[in-house]
Order: sequence, then C-alpha cells, then structure tokens
Amino acid sequence: MFNAFPRDSMPGGVVLSKTDLGNALRRTTLRGASAILEASPSALLFGAWNSTSGGGDLGAKFTRAIGS
Repeated sequence: MFNAFPRDSMPGGVVLSKTDLGNALRRTTLRGASAILEASPSALLFGAWNSTSGGGDLGAKFTRAIGS
C-alpha cells in the first residue's frame, strides 16, 4: 500500500492490510481518495502511488499538487 512503511506497519498489533483502514486504502481510486485524505493528507499534496495494489503499474497514482 503505497510503500513498505505503511504496508508493513502494525497499528494496534494488526498488520495494516488486515484493518479497516488498510482495506479502504487498497480500494482507493482517483475518484475516491477519501481514505488517503483521512490517513495521510500529505500523500495527496506530495503525491503517492499504490504500486502494491495488485494492479502493478495500474495502481492508483496521485500526482503531487505542489512542487519545489
């Protein structure tokens, strides 16, 4: 889910992918990014790509909203 740090995290001792939040993040699309907004608004600001969604290169990609 987006990268190894959140993917391998264990909030409350449960692997993220087994939580409600993990399931919501896995279903995130460009039309429905509320789970990312809730979990990490900065991911939408700086960009994110769900490269581990099972869709490979077809995972949801969020282009950064700001640049330096």
